[in-house]
Amino acid sequence: RFAGAAYLIFLGIQRWRAVGSLVEVPRAPIRRIYLQGVVTQLLNPKVVVFFVAFLPQFLNPEHPIGPQVAALGAVYIAVALVVDTTYVLTAAAVSRRFLQSRVAQRRMGRVSGATYMALGLAAGATGVKSAI
Repeated sequence: RFAGAAYLIFLGIQRWRAVGSLVEVPRAPIRRIYLQGVVTQLLNPKVVVFFVAFLPQFLNPEHPIGPQVAALGAVYIAVALVVDTTYVLTAAAVSRRFLQSRVAQRRMGRVSGATYMALGLAAGATGVKSAI
């Protein structure tokens, strides 16, 4: 626990010091991004739990289950596509603003560095019992 807390504090200090140095990340091919998303969703246990817990209440056992699951799956995909596209477009617009502003970059670096350090301090302090 203390090693993890120290590492978080170390990362926070590094991030605090690195304010202003922006690292340009090369763009990944769209196919690779898509495949990562598919694999992430297939291996994500929350998705499985969601479908197992939530989906059966909308199925009618008197009718064939396959078409019902396909229809509900299509609705889920449509809703997820709209929501995720909204997230992506919003994040792209916001990130463009941050990348163009040196002040915003410095503030975000300070905030993220302080967040890492605060999480490190909290991780180090939790579970410590007093001698009282």
